[in-house]
Amino acid sequence: MDLLRAHGLPRQHYDSIPDVFKANSLVSSPAEERIRLVYAEGEELSRTISEIDGVLSARVHIVPPDDDPLRATPVPASAAVLLRYGTGLKVADLVPKIKMMVANSVEGLSYDHVSVVLVPAILPDETVSSTQAPENVAGIWVYGADALSLRIILASAIGLIVALLSLCGWLFWKLHGTSAPRFGSLIRARR
Repeated sequence: MDLLRAHGLPRQHYDSIPDVFKANSLVSSPAEERIRLVYAEGEELSRTISEIDGVLSARVHIVPPDDDPLRATPVPASAAVLLRYGTGLKVADLVPKIKMMVANSVEGLSYDHVSVVLVPAILPDETVSSTQAPENVAGIWVYGADALSLRIILASAIGLIVALLSLCGWLFWKLHGTSAPRFGSLIRARR
């Protein structure tokens, strides 16, 4: 599971525009509709960027412009992209294309207001697990060091069971051994 997660599998589920625009009430406010639209745009962009070969996961966060009429200078729209990538991806070539795609997908967003954060994925060492063959230990298939650990656990459990059975037998013999007739006395009594 760790190896799958390190490679971005299973792929993250992204809401689509119909998922976000479910009608929960009879009438939605314009602000609610705007928030849903911005969220859906971010999800769709995240899904699109995640489809690029070598990209393990992507998130796009869009900040709509603040068109408050009481503000002297309006705040322009902006976006942030978080990109987690695997080995072999030429990220330097990819950043301008991602910025352009995000800027062209969101109304009122300029290329300069899109930031891209790149995070290389730290993948576990795949050579160790792929070169080792699994071992069958008491009907359980395990790898390398896990096989030794399982053998120690099973040997300890069997030793503990034998010790407990011996203790139970000794206690039974001590409690019932003196009052029960001896085997030798039973043979003499029959003669």
